[in-house]
Order: sequence, then C-alpha cells, then structure tokens
Amino acid sequence: MANPKLLAICLSLFLATIPQMAVAQNFDQLVVQGNAALQAGQYSQAETIWRQALQLNPKSAYAYNNLGNALRAQHKLDQAIIAFNQAIKLDPSFASPYNNRGLIYSANKDYDRAFADFNQAIKLDPSFASPYNNRGLIYSDKKDYDHAIADFNQAIKLDPSSALAYNRRGNVYSAKNFRRSSYANLIWYYGRKYFKWSHHYADKTYAICLSRRCHLSINWSTNADPG
Repeated sequence: MANPKLLAICLSLFLATIPQMAVAQNFDQLVVQGNAALQAGQYSQAETIWRQALQLNPKSAYAYNNLGNALRAQHKLDQAIIAFNQAIKLDPSFASPYNNRGLIYSANKDYDRAFADFNQAIKLDPSFASPYNNRGLIYSDKKDYDHAIADFNQAIKLDPSSALAYNRRGNVYSAKNFRRSSYANLIWYYGRKYFKWSHHYADKTYAICLSRRCHLSINWSTNADPG
C-alpha cells in the first residue's frame, strides 16, 4: 500500500506547479496574439496584448521590443523608445530593439544616434538584413551614394525578398545618374560656350562623363578629340 505521506507530498508538488504552467501557457498565447495583431496592423490591440504579456513576464525583452513596435506604429515615439530601452537593458545582445530604436532616431533626423544603433544591431547580428537597409537610407539622405548602395546590396543578399531594399537601391541609382547627368550637362554647356567645342566633341565628352571617366578624359583645348 502506498505511503499516505509520500502521496501527499507528491500531490502538493504537483499542485504547486499548476499556476506556473498556467502562466507560461497564457504568456505564450499572448505572444501569438500580439504578433498576429502587429502583422494585421491592429496596433492599439497589439499594445494592449503586449502590456498584458509583460504583466505575466516583466523580464521579457522580446515582449518589450514588440510593445515598442506597437507604440512606434501609433506614433507614440517617446513611449516606444522607453520600451526599446528596457528591452536592451534586459538583453543587451538582442539586435532588434537597437534597429527599431534607430528607426525612430532616423525619422527624427537624429542620424548620429540612429547610425550608432544600426551599427550595433549589425555587430550583434551580421545576418540581420533590416539594419543594413536602414543604415543605407541614412547614407542616401547624406548623398553618400556608394555606401548606401553597398548597404542595400547587403540587405538584398541577406533577404532577397526585400522589396524595400530594391526600391531604395533603385532610388539611389537614379539620384547618382541625375547628379552625373547634371554635371555632364554643365561640361557640355561650358565646353560649347567658352571653349568652342564642336557638337561632336561635346557629345562624346558628355558620354564619357556619364561613364564616370570625366575627370580623366577631358581635354579643354578647343575641339580636341576625347577619343
């Protein structure tokens, strides 16, 4: 016959684990619901769900990060930064809150802080495409087109399905060509007006400038042939 005292101890231990199991299940369910609400664009509902999740697990960096995402989507930027800060405090090795906080800094034109956050996100997770994409946009805004293209290329390499990276890279290519075309037009104009170039020579020089060899090939002497 079983020992009654032993059965009582086992039953007490089992009952003691039930609340913890229930909390874990509830937290996991809230995580699923919170992610679904974010993906559906139901940001107010997502905020409510993630706050509930944090009541059950206040040490979850993941929950704070997603609460920050819900807040940022509602333009509650100060609150979002607080949430991302807490996520980073709880898990300094978690790359996502750095990237997400950087988005807010970038939108506010606080490029130094944004740049630092994107760099840290890349350092923590070099396979994370988003911070490359976001850092590339800062380079683009600063008209540092070569570095921007390098970052967009890396974002596309890591995530070939990123339409945003392709679009941003295309915009940079257009900006580079516009700038080069404007410079080539000035060369054509001044060559024709002040150096009396022939149409043939001016047109050939214009084409050379578009190919990025302008500074190597221009001969300003009248009607010289650029080859």
